[in-house]
Amino acid sequence: MSIGYELNGFRELLRAEKKNCTYSDLEQLYGVNKYYLWHIINDDGYSPPLKVAATLGVILMRPAPACLRCGKVPLAKHHRCNGKPHRPRHPRLAIRLDDPHSAARSILKHMPPAQLNKLVELLK
Repeated sequence: MSIGYELNGFRELLRAEKKNCTYSDLEQLYGVNKYYLWHIINDDGYSPPLKVAATLGVILMRPAPACLRCGKVPLAKHHRCNGKPHRPRHPRLAIRLDDPHSAARSILKHMPPAQLNKLVELLK
């Protein structure tokens, strides 16, 4: 039994063994119905059912679908997406230095009064 083969590698192995064996011999050797073996050997687009692949020791690799909302491939089993790009929790405070009134409004808007009092004390 082959363990850890990808499907195409296993297909090539079966084709090489088929030159010296019959389908009945391969069925005895691998413990899988010859119907599946015939399709694996003769049809390059065929992918056996998961149960048959597990019996043969074949690894089936399929591409993961991308999320329809954000376009990313989910790395976790339960992908949660809101469709928006990630924003940092605490945005940086942008202060315009060329306009003192705008700077004062930004500081007053974004700073709690306790921190504002400490800033005033430090600037004295």
